[in-house]
Amino acid sequence: MRLIGAFFDLTDRFAPSTAAASRRDNAADGRNDKILISVAKRLVPSAVRRNTVKRIVREAWRAALRDQPVRASMQEAVQQDVQQEVQECLIRLKRYPGARTEPGLATIKRSLRADADQLFATYLNRRPVRRSMPNAGSKP
Repeated sequence: MRLIGAFFDLTDRFAPSTAAASRRDNAADGRNDKILISVAKRLVPSAVRRNTVKRIVREAWRAALRDQPVRASMQEAVQQDVQQEVQECLIRLKRYPGARTEPGLATIKRSLRADADQLFATYLNRRPVRRSMPNAGSKP
């Protein structure tokens, strides 16, 4: 799935979860979600501003997950310690709001947060829940 916002592009991908630590970290809320954030240096030359953009995206992601109810199937899978696929979401900054004009930092933050909130809400409502197939040698 690919979603396009005013400032961000969001794509998802699935990868098999091999690390038990990743399941343990998210076992408290029953989620196997990760976010990857890409902010190009050519778009935002200042490291301070790049880190600000990443922090805003992380805050929006956590808020979106907190507002989203935990799906029963995900919770059961974590409780049974079934291997699930980790859902990775890549969000990439495609345009920085302060590139042409220099609006205040508060205006830039509000614009980025609003776009990230809208993308994450759409993404979390539309994404499929995928489960990995059991091993061929194991019995159900």
